[in-house]
Amino acid sequence: MKLIRGLVFVMGSLLVLSACDEAKQSGDGDQAAAPVEADATTDAETETTVDPFEEHAALFSEEYKAYAQRCIAATSIQGGNFKFYSGFVDAATTFSNYAVITMGCESGDITTLLNLADALNQINPQGFLDLLSSLEVETGLDTHFQTVVDSTTVAAADNLTITNSFWNFRPEGSFFISTFDASATTFTDGVNTPSSITFTYGDQTVQSDVTVYSYTQAQIDLGQARYNAAFTDENGVESPSCASCHQAANGVDHSPLLIGTCSDVEIIGAVEAGAYAPDADNPNSFCAGYQLTVAHSWGFASPEERDGVIAYLRTLPLNITPPAAE
Repeated sequence: MKLIRGLVFVMGSLLVLSACDEAKQSGDGDQAAAPVEADATTDAETETTVDPFEEHAALFSEEYKAYAQRCIAATSIQGGNFKFYSGFVDAATTFSNYAVITMGCESGDITTLLNLADALNQINPQGFLDLLSSLEVETGLDTHFQTVVDSTTVAAADNLTITNSFWNFRPEGSFFISTFDASATTFTDGVNTPSSITFTYGDQTVQSDVTVYSYTQAQIDLGQARYNAAFTDENGVESPSCASCHQAANGVDHSPLLIGTCSDVEIIGAVEAGAYAPDADNPNSFCAGYQLTVAHSWGFASPEERDGVIAYLRTLPLNITPPAAE
């Protein structure tokens, strides 16, 4: 599984291959043998050369099997400690967002395993991958994680609709992503309506809170116009359009994939002052420590236009697609 491959690849050069050097220098080969006459006979044993890869591979295999046993016994899902934000206009308009959890295991101290993996990868990268693949099969870790993937479920509150769910493997871990749309179907107050996404694996449950804002079409229209047009304030100072940068080549994505965990208060701070504003209602925000790549500020003709830009950003397509099957 790529989760395990990611585990052993996420490491620095933690091991100096001194153990290999010491193995080469130990034994009867430390002193040079005396010259032997061409026609003389000798009973000296042929010196055995220690293969550094095989030596480390044996130790790695032992550590990996112990790790696999611990991992299978204590696989868990994590997440749910931060909010997601979305919105709606009416029953015919939906705003997409996503929720995510990670999969891992309480595997104890794996320092030795990582050190050995680093050594093997330096000595023979392909040999290391082959060994790792065989160990995944031998220990059953590959089928175990596939079982976790297949048995994890996701459910949304009544006013949210799950549109897709998939595992997305990355070197830093395995992420279970569910995309969802917010609708006005069961709203009672229509403003900042609380909701939730719930992930379940066995007896483990992880819940992510979702706040759904109520916007008007007039706000979105104003926001879209400002997004695509420059603005000149009463002092003649011009603010460029948002699209002039964000829709250009290599423009920073600010679809819900980036701002989906940011509240309206935080986003307004970023738009007007170049830094995400703190929001006491979003204490575990990803946005609070996020630095804009380009500090900027924009002017607006009215508070409605400013709020409309936020609403319009939430209507942008969610730039995330399932990975190709492997």
